[in-house]
Amino acid sequence: MGQVASFRIDAAHDKGILKRGARLDRARLMLALNSLLPRDIVVTDVREAAAEFHARHSAKRKRYSYYILNRRYGSAIGRDRYYFYPSPLDVGLMRRAAGALAGRHSFRAFASESFREKSYARNLSRLTIAREGDLLKFTFEANGFLYNMIRNIVGTLIEAGRGRITADDMRVILKSEKRRLAGPKVPPQGLYLEKVFY
Repeated sequence: MGQVASFRIDAAHDKGILKRGARLDRARLMLALNSLLPRDIVVTDVREAAAEFHARHSAKRKRYSYYILNRRYGSAIGRDRYYFYPSPLDVGLMRRAAGALAGRHSFRAFASESFREKSYARNLSRLTIAREGDLLKFTFEANGFLYNMIRNIVGTLIEAGRGRITADDMRVILKSEKRRLAGPKVPPQGLYLEKVFY
């Protein structure tokens, strides 16, 4: 929902598509890009940025959401948009366990085992869980995320919602830095990048 991409253009070869005078023609460029993209990707805004701007490396933090459809039956329309989980989940237990993750920690226990990074430390500034009817919405905000970190955390929080682990267990998992102690990885359906902050 909020993906950002950056690219450079050679204005010397512009044939009037990109600029009107000295200014970037944002509307025309957006129309041109959308005419070339597949239907499941849509450019919603175009802006000129400083030469040193990089969509990934200039980011200060990101916000993701993960949705679980939590009821006895699935959804034909939403099957590729939510993770369907038919068993009851206790949101109060999940919130207590999630509280153990707030702040700056090594999140190595929640990264994919094959993922290698110089530092696994991230500052998780926001983790909320809200029930909206049959949907559970998890909102994550951090200065960065490890590969599969959110999906592994949500899988572990499901275990908390089932009464299988507690907030104290979550602290032990976090400190252990061992992926095998955390819960299973949930599928990608339900994961959304909401916003990138610069």
